[in-house]
Order: sequence, then C-alpha cells, then structure tokens
Amino acid sequence: MMKKSLWEENEIESLFNRLPKVEDVRNAQTIFAAIDAVKSTKRKKQYRYRALFASAAAIFIFTIISYTILLGEKTNNKQNSNSQHITMDIAEKEVQKESGVEEVHEARMASSEKNDNTIISQLEEVSVLYPSDLEGNNYITVAVPTNDVQYYVPLTILLGKVTLEQNVEKLNNIGERLNEASYGLADYFPLDAEFSYLSEENAIVVNVPTDHEYDNNGDNIFMNTVNETFMYQGFDKIIFTTDGQKGINLSHFGLIEEENVEHHLKRAMYSFQYDHTTPELYVPSINRYEHISEAFEAMKFGDDPENAAIRTTIPTSVQFAHFEELDQQLIVTFSAETVLENTKQFKKAIEAMLLTAREFDYKSVQFKNGKIDKIGSFDLKNEIEVPVAPNMIDSSQ
Repeated sequence: MMKKSLWEENEIESLFNRLPKVEDVRNAQTIFAAIDAVKSTKRKKQYRYRALFASAAAIFIFTIISYTILLGEKTNNKQNSNSQHITMDIAEKEVQKESGVEEVHEARMASSEKNDNTIISQLEEVSVLYPSDLEGNNYITVAVPTNDVQYYVPLTILLGKVTLEQNVEKLNNIGERLNEASYGLADYFPLDAEFSYLSEENAIVVNVPTDHEYDNNGDNIFMNTVNETFMYQGFDKIIFTTDGQKGINLSHFGLIEEENVEHHLKRAMYSFQYDHTTPELYVPSINRYEHISEAFEAMKFGDDPENAAIRTTIPTSVQFAHFEELDQQLIVTFSAETVLENTKQFKKAIEAMLLTAREFDYKSVQFKNGKIDKIGSFDLKNEIEVPVAPNMIDSSQ
C-alpha cells in the first residue's frame, strides 16, 4: 500500500505561489523567426553531421596508417598538427555541450588571437556612410540576419553615380557579390525574389515566384530582411507580387499586398562581432525605446547579455546631464564628471550615438561638455550630421 503524502494540498499550493514568476519577454515575431530558423537549417544540419562523422572516420584511419608506416620526425610532426586540430574541434564541442554557446564563442576568439594584425586592418575597412561621402553617388544597404536570426546587420555598398532604377536593379545581383560568412552572418542572399522600382509611388516592388520558399518556411526572416533593407534607402512603401500578380501569401501573415516603410524605429545601436576573424559592425537593437536617453543607457549595459557577439557601445563612465531638441537637432550635454578621450572606444561611442540619433529622426547632434574638442575626425565644437547608413563595406565584395 502506498504511503499517504505528508503534504496537504493547500501547503503545496502555498509553496507554488512563493516561487518566482517567470515571464517570456520575447515577442511573437522573435519566436516565429527562431522556429523558422530551426526548420530551415534542420536538413542542412543532418547532412553536416553525416559529413562530420565521415571526415572524423577518415582522419582516424589515416592517422593509424600513417603512424604504422611512417615513423619519421616529419610524419610525427604532421600527426601532432592533425591531433591539435582534432583536439580543438572536440574541445569546442565539449564546451558547447557543457557550458553553452557563449563559452564556445569565447574559445573561438581566444584561438584566433594570432591573427590580430590582419584583423585590425580588416576592421578599418568597415566604416559608416555620411552625407559628405555621397557627392552624388548612390548606395545599397542590405540587412543580413545573424546566424541565430535574432538580429539584422545592415551592410552598405557605395555604387557610384547611378540612378535609383539602376540602384534597385543592382540589388537583384547583390547575392553574387556578398560574402556573408566573412562578416560572421547567415548565408541568406540571394533572395528568391526580384526587385524593381515604381517611381510614381516611390515604391519597391518585390516579386516572388509562385513556388517561392517563404510560404511555410522562413516568412518572418524574409519580411524582416526586406523591411530592414529598404528602411535606409528613402522608399515610401514595399509592394509585394507573386509571379506578377498582386500580393504574397505567407503562413504567419496571410495575404500581404503592400507595406509602408518605417525609416525610424527608435532603436539603440550596438556592435556585432562574431569572432576575431570577422570585422566589428554596428547592429540595431531588438528593443525599441520611447526616448533616446533610454536607448543611450541601453548602449552602456546592453539588453542581450547572453549573446557574446552583441556588445555595448558607450562606456559606463559616460554620464548624461540632459538632452534637448531644436527642430531636428539633438543637443547632448555630458555630466560634469564625464571626460571623453580621443580613443577608438570613444570614437565608436560617438558614432553609435549618431547612428542612434538617426533612428530617432534627428538630422544632426551637438555634443556639449565633453572636455575635449575632437575625437578622431569628429569636431565636437560643432554639430555633426547623422550618418546615412551604417557599415560601409568594400564594393568589390
């Protein structure tokens, strides 16, 4: 006979009520995007694991044969080298199993320290596009999802003196020029779509084939990528068609015929760096903020501490006294205790604040009481225009 429980029902209920409340703060769009990512990569992972096991078996057999036949010093050196690579792979997998993705990421970064000289030069190639850089030139900005499809990193390519129609036409071929992996991003382009410009409505037409891949798999990622891409170009809306017919059917959205482009989403600006072999890039936050002061505070502490690739952009030593608005100019006054320095860290902070000001529809920023007149190329004595778009990359990509 089973023993009667010593716990009364009201005691159990009381204990449950004392437990801390757990709330999932993710929105539906973020959850759907994560589900879509799992669906779209499931088949690839299966093939990857098969290839991994086959490669591991081949390496194991080759090592045994080599050790048996060739006992020279040269062979031993090669075996040691192979052993190091295998050990690194195994170690990374063990770390991933036991400690999670963040520690794997740290292990990757530590293992690539020997390439620092090359990395520094690569980082310097990525810059931000300002109005003074245009001089009649046009540009393309495409938003590429991170591997976990939680963030969308904008990459900007300067095209030269081309018309808006030519600009959009070049977007159709961007996938052939873009190497997402070199930036630590998901291999997502080219899209299964064609783009054209409708001048009378200042709109982008996105035409997908009847058998497009976004209906049951990855529609959230597709919509986020399209919306994030065209927010930097100045277009008013996006018109969707399927094989030339009005509208596109998506499993999570239903029939969509057109959407207005949101140009100013009021987000904070962080930096993204997958590891030491990839450049540091600016990336908008997932969260939106009511006031720019809240966004600046988030840029000091972050809102995604578990993601090692997303980093803060404003030092915690920076304090703000107050913010003012004058037409579309933002006036930022630092506290008396704050002292800015002419370093890369503070240059990145100024640039991230300018990009964030753009998110809030400001045209320029005036910084006051920074105890310094110039940081890098930024003249803090005068107002500074906000950038046109972040992350200008090599046009030969």
